[in-house]
Amino acid sequence: MISNFLTQHPVLLTEAPLNPRKNRERAAEVFFETFNVPALFISMQAVLSLYATGRTTGVVLDSGDGVTHAVPIYEGFAMPHSIMRIDIAGRDVSRFLRLYLRKEGYDFHTSAEFEIVKTIKEVRSAFLSEIGPARFRAPELLFRPDLIGEECEGIHEVLVFAIQKSDMDLRRTLFSNIVLSGGSTLFKGADNYDFFFYIFRKLGGIS
Repeated sequence: MISNFLTQHPVLLTEAPLNPRKNRERAAEVFFETFNVPALFISMQAVLSLYATGRTTGVVLDSGDGVTHAVPIYEGFAMPHSIMRIDIAGRDVSRFLRLYLRKEGYDFHTSAEFEIVKTIKEVRSAFLSEIGPARFRAPELLFRPDLIGEECEGIHEVLVFAIQKSDMDLRRTLFSNIVLSGGSTLFKGADNYDFFFYIFRKLGGIS
């Protein structure tokens, strides 16, 4: 049934930054030869996120479950030499939140219970007020990976380094067009808007 559906519709496939060419070729092979799609367009997630804001030039901070990328983009094309990556993202925040909750008397050991921690991290409800300051401290990990012993940059530093690796003439434009993307930019203590300004406060600390 899915195969029949795909034969009638073009497909848009998103990919992570720096995805190897062979992976792209393999995906195209599967879609054309197995599913017989009439057309396939492959685009980087960060580029599409930038397009969604009506821009073609800017830098996208994309933080999902397993990895965070800072992707400078000029006129719709990502600049591979400027892309920065750190392996700190939502999954690490979930683990850090679990650690805090244990300190506050909550026990989460099994994989099913870990899913509850992820739900607590993502939910926006009055229940959050019952778990204490952990809900605010856990996302701080994105800015301070040293809290779990990781010797890497925080997401705000990755953002700056990606811009600094770009052409000097573009840096002002990139700093003026920062876009947040991915579930790990949507934490509550605040909403996405507040998270955005929190990043700018951190950037001020760097400069």
